Amino acid sequence: KRVANKYFNYPNGTRIIVVGKGSDVADNLTENVGVPSGYTLTIDAGVTVNFSGDYQILVLGGIKINGSSGSKVIFNSYSSGTTQMIMLKKTDLSNSSIDYTNFVGPQPAIRLASESEHGQDATKNSDTLRVQYSDFNNTAVYTDGYSTQAGLIISNSTFSSSTIKGYYPRSEPIILKSCTIDNSLIFSDSYNYGIKLYSSTVTNSNFKIGGSGANFVIDKSNIYRSPFVYRADYCSVTINNSIVVESPLSLAMGDVVVSNSIISYDGSKTFDDISNAGPPESQLGIYTRYLRISNSTITGNGSGIGLKISSNSNFANSIQYCTIVSDSIGVQVEGDDGTYNFFNNNFLSQGTYAINNTNSRSITATNSYWGTSSSSEIEGLIYHGNDDLNYGYVTYSPYLS
Repeated sequence: KRVANKYFNYPNGTRIIVVGKGSDVADNLTENVGVPSGYTLTIDAGVTVNFSGDYQILVLGGIKINGSSGSKVIFNSYSSGTTQMIMLKKTDLSNSSIDYTNFVGPQPAIRLASESEHGQDATKNSDTLRVQYSDFNNTAVYTDGYSTQAGLIISNSTFSSSTIKGYYPRSEPIILKSCTIDNSLIFSDSYNYGIKLYSSTVTNSNFKIGGSGANFVIDKSNIYRSPFVYRADYCSVTINNSIVVESPLSLAMGDVVVSNSIISYDGSKTFDDISNAGPPESQLGIYTRYLRISNSTITGNGSGIGLKISSNSNFANSIQYCTIVSDSIGVQVEGDDGTYNFFNNNFLSQGTYAINNTNSRSITATNSYWGTSSSSEIEGLIYHGNDDLNYGYVTYSPYLS
């Protein structure tokens, strides 16, 4: 039996909907809905909310969406508009929660605030909005507050053909835990406080960096065919305990830190650089201006460049306790500045060079194994000052046998 909706009218024309229990309850939004400060909108399990136009639920108080594993709440958009289904602003986000909810676009699903540096809310969002066990299909999730103490955590959820974005500038961080993401865009815009993935899987997607200060953290996650791209000044990507397959980190002006991970690419294949309108580019492992990588494996399926560092600043680059295997070039160093300490590594099955140094600075690459114990053969695996006096030297002795 359908339980009637109750509407509370306010002078500004907004209203609250309180939806009762019932497995077949449905509500069609035909106008914007508001939840004033001090009030909470509760939507129970089994409810379907249909957005018949470009409308939204504006939450200044709280929203509790209480779906269950056997009876999810469904938000359907029948509009091609860009207004988000749920907007939360000027509120304590701990008063809201979203559980077991399916969001079906094309309207964006959730947005935290809509601020800019010169258009800030007098009262800002605080605390954290938590979303659990939900599905996002052909929709989007945004953070867009300015220098708040708020955040968004989404766990045990799936994204398909959707966008996850932290807006410019200084918008709230987004944390994704135990999520599955496919065919989607994960976008940390300029000066966004970052997007962090923990114990998640990403396939056939793109990690986009919109400008300076943006960043990603990937921890205990699996990334497949989902490149990281950026061409402007300064960003950072940190990867730990993860597997990254055919997902080049093409970050010419970025900082990359990798530990305890596998970076696997296929140099015979290409990828699309969504930050560049040019043609597809050949896959590589990592391309950066500043690299620190340890206890990791970089493998290239017999071709391509495993690690490419192009530095014109005095960054202290390091490669330690890594296995760099089956590349055309294991490590390529370019530019005219920086320091390079490559200790205790394995360079195996390099097609052309294990290290190709076209930087004017020298490289220390001692205590490594080169697939041979012959110094003349090791010398043949290195291109450096002995081959062209314009370039720095690679010190490889002592080496391992």
